[in-house]
Amino acid sequence: MDSFTDLVRWYHYNSYVRKKYLKTLGELPTTKLRARTGASFPTTLQIFVHILDAYRWWFIFVMEDRLRDYRKLRTRVKSITQAKRMESETDSLVLNFIGSQRPADLDRRISWHEGKKVRSISLDALLHHMIEEELQHRGEINAVLWQMNIDPRIIGWDDWIKSAG
Repeated sequence: MDSFTDLVRWYHYNSYVRKKYLKTLGELPTTKLRARTGASFPTTLQIFVHILDAYRWWFIFVMEDRLRDYRKLRTRVKSITQAKRMESETDSLVLNFIGSQRPADLDRRISWHEGKKVRSISLDALLHHMIEEELQHRGEINAVLWQMNIDPRIIGWDDWIKSAG
């Protein structure tokens, strides 16, 4: 399998697993969902929403060079219902984008303005970064859940392949 196909598969894997994590978070009592974590974001819900917000940041505001319009959702999403809606919208946005790309697109540069500076990143680097971003924060959610004595819904690649096949 070529590297582009593998990259696309990672996005489908993360989409599938993200929904399992959202289900686990939805089963938590509100007190645990909103408890201070001591992690990168104050609550488990905010860590999860940050993952979605990172996709919005890159796939909307950076790609369209509209940083001035960006507003963080992390503190505005207060419930699992809102998180589910945001996950569905974000997932659709990302998978539609991924489905529209071709291997030659990976070399394309994405440019945006940050104040007076113009920054850029290759699409390949951006797509790989977002895989890493999601995996890092899901690992963080795992640690927080383990501290609560809750087993997270860890879905390995092999388990995903079996469920998709």
